[in-house]
Amino acid sequence: TGVYYNNIEIASASHFRLNLTYNIQEMNDWVLSNLYSGDINSPPNSIIPQWFYSSALLDGAIQIRLCIDKQKQHVPCIGILLVYVDHEESLGQWRYDRDIEDIVLLALIYVFSSNDSTAGPYVRVVGSREQEEGDWREITGTDRIVWWFTSECSIVVIRTAEQAS
Repeated sequence: TGVYYNNIEIASASHFRLNLTYNIQEMNDWVLSNLYSGDINSPPNSIIPQWFYSSALLDGAIQIRLCIDKQKQHVPCIGILLVYVDHEESLGQWRYDRDIEDIVLLALIYVFSSNDSTAGPYVRVVGSREQEEGDWREITGTDRIVWWFTSECSIVVIRTAEQAS
């Protein structure tokens, strides 16, 4: 599998190349669990063989931008961009061909995950308050957000400061 990135568009002759490999002989017939609650350093146990990993701390973020896929019926949040004073961190997918929404960054952020899509688990909403009934998880400033994702689904794991020690 190869990923190419060209920051200067068609005028550039240089490319960044990243190769991702896996051993097909080690793949299992995985079974999809309800919501991922395992080790954040291991990919989710599911029928989907290839997951991508991204992770960042909420601490120090001054803005949160959401990437919402309104082209899908279940309208998932497919990624977030954490903006800090001196850099940015992208979790999940970040696509400018999807809707971008800003949320107010308060002391607590909530994430809602669901598993009722035929595509697999997904993140429904990231917000500053609980908005509906379901599996809401609170994220504080000291928590690490781990976002496992594919082109079709996402699983978010929250690692608290106590779990890190």
